[in-house]
This record gives sequence, C-alpha cells and structure tokens, in this order.
Amino acid sequence: MKVIFPLLFILLVLSFGIEIHVFYILYCVCGLENDGPLKLVDANICDVKLYNFCDHTCFTDCLSKYGVRALALCSASGECICRYHC
Repeated sequence: MKVIFPLLFILLVLSFGIEIHVFYILYCVCGLENDGPLKLVDANICDVKLYNFCDHTCFTDCLSKYGVRALALCSASGECICRYHC
C-alpha cells in the first residue's frame, strides 16, 4: 500500500499535465474556441479634449458630462482629456 499510493499520485499528476498539453495543442494549432452563448464584445474607448488647460474642474466636468465610469486625464501638453467608453 505504501508503494502503490505514491505511484497512483504521480500517475494522477501526469494525467493532468497531459490534458493541459492536449488542450493547449487543440486551442492554438486547431483554432478550438469556446462557441458558447457568451461572446466577448470589444469596447471602444474615446478620448475627448475638454479644455486647453488642466485643473480641478477637469476631473469634475468629465464625470458630470460622461458619467461615473469616465476618466479625466491631464496630457503632457497640459490639456484636459476625458476618456470614456463610447
């Protein structure tokens, strides 16, 4: 019993490794994909220049204009940029 258990455990671990390699080969080489009911939709991200300057109003105006999921950024040239999903 002491010898059989480690051998069965090693065989179990190796079988998981073989399944992972087979799945990887089927996914990459054969183009196997999940054709289930859920599909991934790519979201577009839009950048809009609000002002030619960047101060605290940039952050509040961006959120009030495009919603809470919008992100206000200050560009390298000092412009107020609002990034949101469009």
